[in-house]
Amino acid sequence: MRRSLLVLWGVVATMVASSCVVLSASPPGQGAGSPSVGGIVSVPEATVPRPTSISVASTSSPSDPATITVGPTPDALALDGAAGRLYVANDGSGGTGSGSLSVVSLSNDSVEATVVGLPDPEGLALDTLNDQLFVPEYTPCCPSEITVINVTNDSVVSEITSGVDNPTAAVFDPNNGLVYVSEPNVGAILAIDPSNDSILTAIPANGGPSALAVDPTNGHLYVAEPSWGNITVIDGSTNKIVGSITPPPGNLPAGLTYDPVNGYLYSTDHSHSGCDFCQGNLSVIDPANDSLLGTLPVGIYPRALAVDPSNGRVFVSCGPDTGFNSTTGSITVVDGSSNTVIGSIPVGKIPGPSAFDTSTGDLYVADMGSDTVSVVPGNLSSFPVTVSETGLPPGASWSLNLSNGEAYFSSGANLTFFEPNGTYSATASTPGNAYIAAPFGPIVVNGSAVSLSVSFSANPNTVTFVEAGLPPGTFWAVGLTRTSGNGSQAFHNSSTPSISFVETSGSYSFVILPVYGFQPEPSSGNLTLNGTPLEVDVTFSSAYLVSFVEEGLPLGTDWFVNVTGEPSLGGTQSTLSLGLPNGTYAFTVATSQHRYAPSYSVGSLNVNGTSPTIPAVRFTLQTFTETFTESGIPAKTLAKHGWTMVLNGSRKWSTSPTISFSGVANGSYPVLVTGPSGYFVSISRASSITLSGANSVPVPFERGTTLTFTFVEKGLVKDRAWCVSLNNATSCTTKTRQSFVNLTSSSVYGDYSYAVVSPLGGQNISAAFGKVSIPVDGPWPVDANMTLTYTFAYDYPVTFTETGAPNETWSVTIGKETLSSPTGGPIVFGLPNGTYRYKIGALPGYTSVGSPKKVVVPTAVSVVVTFVPKKGASRSYELGMSETEAFGSGTEFGIVLAISPTAGLATAVLGLKIAGPNGTALPTVGPPASCRAYAAVSECAAVTGGWYAVLVGANGTVSAAYGSSGWRGFASGVGSVGLSAADTLWIITPTSYAGIGYTLSAFGVGGASVSGSTAL
Repeated sequence: MRRSLLVLWGVVATMVASSCVVLSASPPGQGAGSPSVGGIVSVPEATVPRPTSISVASTSSPSDPATITVGPTPDALALDGAAGRLYVANDGSGGTGSGSLSVVSLSNDSVEATVVGLPDPEGLALDTLNDQLFVPEYTPCCPSEITVINVTNDSVVSEITSGVDNPTAAVFDPNNGLVYVSEPNVGAILAIDPSNDSILTAIPANGGPSALAVDPTNGHLYVAEPSWGNITVIDGSTNKIVGSITPPPGNLPAGLTYDPVNGYLYSTDHSHSGCDFCQGNLSVIDPANDSLLGTLPVGIYPRALAVDPSNGRVFVSCGPDTGFNSTTGSITVVDGSSNTVIGSIPVGKIPGPSAFDTSTGDLYVADMGSDTVSVVPGNLSSFPVTVSETGLPPGASWSLNLSNGEAYFSSGANLTFFEPNGTYSATASTPGNAYIAAPFGPIVVNGSAVSLSVSFSANPNTVTFVEAGLPPGTFWAVGLTRTSGNGSQAFHNSSTPSISFVETSGSYSFVILPVYGFQPEPSSGNLTLNGTPLEVDVTFSSAYLVSFVEEGLPLGTDWFVNVTGEPSLGGTQSTLSLGLPNGTYAFTVATSQHRYAPSYSVGSLNVNGTSPTIPAVRFTLQTFTETFTESGIPAKTLAKHGWTMVLNGSRKWSTSPTISFSGVANGSYPVLVTGPSGYFVSISRASSITLSGANSVPVPFERGTTLTFTFVEKGLVKDRAWCVSLNNATSCTTKTRQSFVNLTSSSVYGDYSYAVVSPLGGQNISAAFGKVSIPVDGPWPVDANMTLTYTFAYDYPVTFTETGAPNETWSVTIGKETLSSPTGGPIVFGLPNGTYRYKIGALPGYTSVGSPKKVVVPTAVSVVVTFVPKKGASRSYELGMSETEAFGSGTEFGIVLAISPTAGLATAVLGLKIAGPNGTALPTVGPPASCRAYAAVSECAAVTGGWYAVLVGANGTVSAAYGSSGWRGFASGVGSVGLSAADTLWIITPTSYAGIGYTLSAFGVGGASVSGSTAL
């Protein structure tokens, strides 16, 4: 079932924003509970005093932030202040193995090391307790994993794969010492124990979990789930979901961070309208009761967050300002004490995750589109600069831009900021340039405070849009496009009733973006600017949600609804919605290329004070019979050789002029047409065809040269089938080569699409044309007889298991690689095709033999290694047994040992290590150098049957002895003795016994007992 996605009340026009932040700071003196001009509602005063002036991180000289060149597409940061390092996860080309980890030295802001071979790293979490870095990696082509790196030597120590599908963000929780990783595909949060790098549990999430943040004060983990539209709250002590937080309608959480100064949790929110470059918000959350305090507009496309813990200032990665081709982005700076925007810092293209260095005050920002990290230095010695304005209406917003790239905003008469000594040029402006500032400055800071003034005057060539009907403080937006001349675009938004543009004379079109729950009138129009101020009145009326629901479409199929007088609705979700005011509307319904027929294609609806109910649209696939008729092949040649056509993978051959395909839906399909040798297809660019309804398509042939396209494989074992496709025509074989013959030259036919369609799972495949490496699939021009070579490479598991030496450390060597198992468990190698000889590591007292004798790999192989005790060799075993509280503190206890020897090979000398009261370890003396050292057991090396045991004191003296013939006053072979903290029991068996099956039990005061058994 497809999840419905509620679209905002209309389709938001994709306009280009003029800047990342077009906002106003709160007026001076605004108190708790008052809505700020920036848009946040009822946010209480923070516990720290508000500053009387604002300072944004400044450079020591008027210049842009420095940059550090790292790997391709840096999209995650982790800062280790103690080690003076910044770790940068570079996405690379995504899933191709080209990802990497750049290690940046904070002492000189340069890359000092690079860890390569990390496919598509998505996030980073630094475990400061165990000096480990957790790197989630999403690899669409292969199993995903979480790589764990030892940051002391930058080496990979483990890879977590079980239960990992699409890991993205990661965070370390200092409260419980766990690492959490979000899994959008699985819909879960993985809780990982760094002590053994294993997954403790998977916490289910609603869907699509992404960003993570931890509140160290309450131990809660917060999970942003943009596909669900909420923030899930998890208790770190139980790893259970304890609540959720829902942003206002139309906001989807994307980034999260906790501010330790004011105790707030911040979330960046995207619009779910599909407008990448529209206004985004910052949600302010109180973790004390997981309540949403309000939202603050912060700019275009906000993503990641960082916090300065010394002052609670929040840095929001914002932009790109003018689409993904923009060369710059910016950081919006929010004062956490008042939750107002106070400035903007320019950085690189598509800024993403950021990290704050508390020791220096430097801010590091990953520029995902520039392959760099921007370094914004912390505040140096600086002095207050106050700029006062005149000429603006009360409450009007204005901004100041300095030559060092910093920007400041205000809606009051004064604006104060801090700068170090230096000379700065500055320009002042208003949104839309509705007012023009007179030149002023420069600003000269020389060890003391500076005061300046700037005067504004109204711009004569201004168009002002004035709205009515929206609640006070509601954001709305206008897009203006020049229809004469260069076709430039502008986009402004505001929470005030007016939005102004200042443009050159000419013709323009405008669009008023819908607001949730309201519909503008007019919603679009045209105007002309000729040097005279112009005003456009816009009335917002209450709108009602109108939803169209489809049934029957396959997942991911586009469908459309066009309502008279409204922008077109379209998408792949099962529900399309918009907001409409009262009225009667006609509409039409369709799919792309009309592949599916709707149960009704036209209709009407009536909105009268409520949302109307519209019957679901049922779609069914339309199919037709397509007929292809050849011409140009002589009748005798056609009857003898025929011709072939492959349509979208379906192959037909005929000796008649006509080939038909039934059940074909409308759409564009790849085709492959071949005839007899020497006859080529003369339709220009015939490699694909677009069909709509039933068709009769001519296929003309001409006499001329035809070509052969051959594919050769290397690396597969004999009789292994492999397949390739050409224009979706598939050919499979167990031979090393296969050919497509009688092809038409690409100069006429068009490029051919080739691909491997049946590789073995996990194969690494490469392709080459001659000696030139090429992609393994894609378009290819065939203008002569050609050959492509595919090379298959695959590591198969080769598993060694042992028998005969349980719980022993053993090893296997193949080539220069030696692997060992400390517990006697399996040893697994990954080996490509080939024949390998192996060597079993020596095990004292044993000989070994493996079966098979050598490893032949084109498939998984299992080898059994059998260990056999050497004749006459002795081995020592420790048989452990511990007394706990069963007997009471300080109680001396005894043991009963029942031994049943089994026929076998060599003598075994067994040392029984026994723990004293309450688990206290008892001293253990080594096995006797000679049985003759103990008077009670003489000449034991010559014993031919039975068994003997001695109880040895801490000083090596024999305090008791017993054997199969009786134990010092006991008639049977089972004896008992009270042990003290100085005693050790040794059991000696003769040469004729290879193993011992034994039962060990203990007894104490009150008859309590424990027991266990095993075999050696």
